[in-house]
This record gives sequence, structure tokens and C-alpha cells, in this order.
Amino acid sequence: MIRVRRSAHRAQPARLAHAVLAAALGLPVLSCTVGPDYVAPAPPQQDAWSRALATDPAGDAAALDTWWTQFRDPVLDELVGL
Repeated sequence: MIRVRRSAHRAQPARLAHAVLAAALGLPVLSCTVGPDYVAPAPPQQDAWSRALATDPAGDAAALDTWWTQFRDPVLDELVGL
């Protein structure tokens, strides 16, 4: 009886596939890193509101109870009414 030994060269494509997969998953993570001296810029802030509020939001509690009706959407009205 002749024994056929499996050669090691069949395992190499699997190793290569794992290496390619690891590189494909690892490179995007590494490419997103920035240098150690990076400082995020501060977002611009306004000194004041661009316009005054039309109404006092705390004084109009009845409008807050039905805020979704401003969209005039019957489906939304039906969903909120459930």
C-alpha cells in the first residue's frame, strides 16, 4: 500500500489569504491615525443669536403637547395617536 502524503504547499494559499485579509482590515485603521501633536480646532461660536425667539418656549406648553401637528402629516398623526 502506498501512502500519499499531503504536501505543505496546499496550506500556503490559506496563509496568504489570511495575510491579505489582515492587511485589508488593518490598513484602513492605521490610515485614520494622526500624529501625536494633533490638536482639534475649536468650532466657531457666535456672540449672540442671529434673531430673537418668536415666542417664549416655556410659556407655550399647549403647543408642545401637539408639536407633531405642525408637520401636517396624517400618517404621523395616526402613529402618534396610537
